[in-house]
Amino acid sequence: MNRNLSDCAAMACLPAAAVATVALPKSRGIDYAKQLFLGMKVAAELFDCAIVGGDTASWDAPLAMTVSILGRSGGIKPITRGGAKPGDQVYVTGPLGGSILGRHMTFTPRVREARQLAQTGIVTSMIDLSDGLSRDLRHICRESHVGAILRSSEIPIHPDADTLSRQTCRYPIEHALHDGEDYELLFTTSQEQPFGYWIGTITAGDGIVDEDGAVSMEPKGWEHKL
Repeated sequence: MNRNLSDCAAMACLPAAAVATVALPKSRGIDYAKQLFLGMKVAAELFDCAIVGGDTASWDAPLAMTVSILGRSGGIKPITRGGAKPGDQVYVTGPLGGSILGRHMTFTPRVREARQLAQTGIVTSMIDLSDGLSRDLRHICRESHVGAILRSSEIPIHPDADTLSRQTCRYPIEHALHDGEDYELLFTTSQEQPFGYWIGTITAGDGIVDEDGAVSMEPKGWEHKL
């Protein structure tokens, strides 16, 4: 539910209603189904999003489910990935990396923050960070036909990335760039603003480089393959 709510945040939309399709394991009882529903309901109600339908079945296999959310603009024009312009500033709303230690299951979708940003009128493009900063920024650059210069020294690193780095022997910045499932917002603006962390600038080129030359910007996060 939260992942789908985050998709609404990515465009500064409000969730209107949700539908869920669930295949329950036959080995589990009715209490399991009730707890699953209550978990979805609590997550959705935080954003006034009603679960209005779906489909339920059971089978001899592990739990499988999908959630779809209908969004609405709510008086604010949706923000896409395609509006970034050379000279725009690149921001993220929070620290990144190490989400696999548990944050990917406990995050709060940035719906309210996205609405606040969109109301400023200076946000030119936006996406939620699900596939990793190095890959999601490329989605913006590709759709906007631009490049970017990142300042790796300014990328906010979550303490979880420091913890994970001691297990993986990779630098914390690598986790911040490539791990994904942070579900913070990555956005570009036409002028400086105080919300979030400034981490770079959009350019007229077609690549992404590190201003400090300290780390590779090659995408290593999740890649969707059809």
